[in-house]
Amino acid sequence: MIKLSLFPKDKKFFVLFNNLSQCLVEIAKEFQLFLHTYQDNPIVTANQTRDLVESSAALKKIVSLDSHGDGLSEDLLKTLFSTFVTPMDREDIHALTKTLTSIIAHINGAARRFDMYHVHSVEPAVHELTQILLECTNELSFLIERLDNLSSLERFTPHLEKLNQLEKEADKIYRSSIKQLFNEPQDTLHVMKWKDIFECLENAIDKCHSAGSILMGIILKYA
Repeated sequence: MIKLSLFPKDKKFFVLFNNLSQCLVEIAKEFQLFLHTYQDNPIVTANQTRDLVESSAALKKIVSLDSHGDGLSEDLLKTLFSTFVTPMDREDIHALTKTLTSIIAHINGAARRFDMYHVHSVEPAVHELTQILLECTNELSFLIERLDNLSSLERFTPHLEKLNQLEKEADKIYRSSIKQLFNEPQDTLHVMKWKDIFECLENAIDKCHSAGSILMGIILKYA
């Protein structure tokens, strides 16, 4: 039996979503690079700090990718409002666009806090959360790249399950990190700084899970 596709042939939404998902993976990679560079040679010292956007190539790229992501989001929403027939429900397109953009914003926000808070060294748990975040963005990219060919539900299921697993793993690391912060406080400012940075990364991973739920809804409708 031949399965008919319900999607219009216009590929512009899929191209824009692919571009946005690639931007998401790139900014997660750059944040990981930023952390490793920072760990090896912290730019902020106890005596002075420079503007990290000017002194860190990785952070400069993160800021640029955040701006690029905003531009892609605008393009998607403009296309949504100007297109009569869309390949997916309008609500799904809008929700997925806003959720992917918010992940990018959270990553940029986490990186920016190193400058805002004069962070001198990197907490080990941040590397763990960042690796999970990168894996999440790769899973989202895999799913988004195949939205224009939803031939079978089975090939998407492992990646949706992986997103759920990664989110649960991140929750454990986040809770353990916050508990340790308050159990072994170095000083109040240290606790405040790292609680906020941990929350930025946790929020980014939670949004990846939310994006996965939106994609699952789309896949269930059309696969």
